[in-house]
Amino acid sequence: INQFRLDYQWLSDHIVSHALAADEKTYLCGCPSYDDTPRRGREGMVCEEASPDIFYGQMKSLYSIAKMRGHDFLFVNAWNEWAEGSHLEPDLRYGYAYLKSVKDALEESDDLHTNIIEKQVKHNKQKGLCNHFYVFCIESMGDIVASEPISRYLKQLDTNCKLTWIVKPQYKPIVEFNPNIDDIIEVECLNSGEKICSELRKKECNIIVDTHFDGRWCSKTKIQHRNNNNVIVNEKTYFYFESLLGSFCLSAGLPILNAAPRFYLNSNSKIPENIPEKYVVIHCLSAESTKDWEKQKWNELINEIIALGYAVVEVGIKPVVTVRSKFYIDKTDERDLQLIARIIEKAKCFIGIDSGFAHFANALNVPGVLIFGKYKNFDFPMSYTGNYANGINSEIIYADHDFAKTVSVENVFSAFKRVMGKMIEI
Repeated sequence: INQFRLDYQWLSDHIVSHALAADEKTYLCGCPSYDDTPRRGREGMVCEEASPDIFYGQMKSLYSIAKMRGHDFLFVNAWNEWAEGSHLEPDLRYGYAYLKSVKDALEESDDLHTNIIEKQVKHNKQKGLCNHFYVFCIESMGDIVASEPISRYLKQLDTNCKLTWIVKPQYKPIVEFNPNIDDIIEVECLNSGEKICSELRKKECNIIVDTHFDGRWCSKTKIQHRNNNNVIVNEKTYFYFESLLGSFCLSAGLPILNAAPRFYLNSNSKIPENIPEKYVVIHCLSAESTKDWEKQKWNELINEIIALGYAVVEVGIKPVVTVRSKFYIDKTDERDLQLIARIIEKAKCFIGIDSGFAHFANALNVPGVLIFGKYKNFDFPMSYTGNYANGINSEIIYADHDFAKTVSVENVFSAFKRVMGKMIEI
């Protein structure tokens, strides 16, 4: 038999991901299983490992999305389509289990929980307790910068609160000059941070603001993180909530914030003397190679930018540019995040892939050109709030349902000239 086979769990995840990506006019539909080989024989398609439990999770997610959009009902693709192996009608194998999955999903689904933190604040105030927020956002650079508006929101929610940020040591410079943060706890990994949060929860006045979505893997221990605030936010869906900040807010039990991030600089950090006044900062390598642009294209672009009279400063893990020119300055050996932020702040423009340093540039209001492509199951991910999300003095060049490396030099250079032209007009 040559029929096409696919995993039912994968299909369910795919259905939910597409439901989140669809516009609000789209009505959602679940699928209990599928097997059309009785109709199509060898050309048929079979869903393997289908079960009422997986269908329950699918329906619960779809119903939550529908409620979020003000829709009161869902479709299911078939009641008794026996020739396509898709039916809710009771059968000899599962009895009423699929119908019970629908019933349980509808009864247990709620709107997205966006007031969990607010309820805890009110509870503590009623008991005369001083709220102490612990923002649990340990990595990466981009996530921490994108989450900065949360610190301002919490301080507005309770002006008398204390706020502590839990973070990895290497990212401490990103948060230590934030005036809204009273203290910092350094942890080595997600799992160790989770253990600290478990202890902190034992004290009633402590409120954990956990921005990590359910199922996120700890890079050190390989243990999955558990966050039950809004389980619909996970690795397959987190780019479908307006921005990274939006998904982090929902994971924490906060309303979706849309404020632009701010980067708080160390007043003692100074631009190195060997960097000229008129320069562009580039960042070429991310932590994940699927986000990167091709080396040859970077070098072609740098030659074009230098020809326009700009110097180019490269930041990052290691250099990509091989152009030999007094107008190219390699700062990839610099590890002081505050100093790198200062270099980015004074640049005429930032050009890069989706990365932490792109978030620095956005938070520092630096004009930018970003090179984006599909990432995991997201064809057009949006990481930002603020200028880069709204196209203010910036452009994001997306590959057409492909990886960032397929974007042309011409498109990036044209975007750079447009952005710089707008700045000259201003």
